[in-house]
Amino acid sequence: MSFSSLYRPIGVCLRQGVRSFSATGALLKKTKVDPELPVVPKGASSAFALFTRDWYTNNKSKLEESPTKLSVSKLGVAVGEAWHALADSAKQEYAAGAAESKKTYEVAYKAFYDSLDTTTKKAIEKARGKKLPVPGGKSRAKAELASKPGYPGPPLTPFFVYLSEVRQSGEFDGSDGDKKSSTVRLAKEAGLRWKAMSDSEKQVYKDRSDAQVKKYKEWTESQK
Repeated sequence: MSFSSLYRPIGVCLRQGVRSFSATGALLKKTKVDPELPVVPKGASSAFALFTRDWYTNNKSKLEESPTKLSVSKLGVAVGEAWHALADSAKQEYAAGAAESKKTYEVAYKAFYDSLDTTTKKAIEKARGKKLPVPGGKSRAKAELASKPGYPGPPLTPFFVYLSEVRQSGEFDGSDGDKKSSTVRLAKEAGLRWKAMSDSEKQVYKDRSDAQVKKYKEWTESQK
């Protein structure tokens, strides 16, 4: 497999690397994290990050002895060129290391996240200035959200409010044994009927949609 398809161009990685150094420095200056709060596990390392660590370790003495100190950008260029020249077999080893790092991180982060109570979680998010990601991705995040008391569900657009009404009517319930076909026919027929509606007829569903949006916003505010 060609590694050009797995890794972004070196220039992109380097630009983002330089920006991350600057952004991290600015964040550390502005944010004071309570030392009593649990420490968020460090993220997994990419293949390129693992290589960078090894490259720096192997070249540290040479860099320290150099009369000219390399800037972060020039250092990044040197690492990037070394990575570009690396054999695919060696890159594969780093890719395997990155996969293992990801597994280790996911286990550690899940244990960390599940150990938090609501108060501590909110305190950490306030200190970090952003939400803690839910382990397990979007599916678990949705399930966790849905399990909260009073969760009204995501608001629907006017058309989907109408589509839900048509679906509940049972007109396209798949009684003919072909549920997939009935679903397609439902979407197609509902779309045609919606287009044929007058603005006053659509307003009924717009009002229902607006009510759902309002209810969802009120619930969201109550969770802060």
